[in-house]
Amino acid sequence: MNDEELEPIPMKPVEADPTKAKTDKLRATALDDKNSMSVTKEILKREKMFMLKLASTPTEKFAQFVGINGISYMIPRDVWVKVPESVIATLDEAKIRNYSVMADPKMGDQAKVESSEVSRFSYQSKSFEEPATTKGK
Repeated sequence: MNDEELEPIPMKPVEADPTKAKTDKLRATALDDKNSMSVTKEILKREKMFMLKLASTPTEKFAQFVGINGISYMIPRDVWVKVPESVIATLDEAKIRNYSVMADPKMGDQAKVESSEVSRFSYQSKSFEEPATTKGK
């Protein structure tokens, strides 16, 4: 064996995804009146993007407002639009409660009221993929 000692090569830890680490740091930032808009905009820019098609109904045919920490989105109906993942999460969280009354005239005043929670919006979504860029000739 050789008696001379070899120094180990210093290695920097490799960050798996530098963008994700920076985004996580942004998410941990305490929001105040001065930075809330800029931090929110930056986080939304870095989020995974989706294509969304919000369905219209006989009573709702106009664009739907979705707000995320002061950032506004007007989502047109029956058209595919590019939105950040937070918009879809917000639509998923929107619920309405439907009530139904089960009344039997033979039972008198013993009507039964049942409620159920359903999604407020009907939509389709798919991952957004950037179009392939073509090189100049």
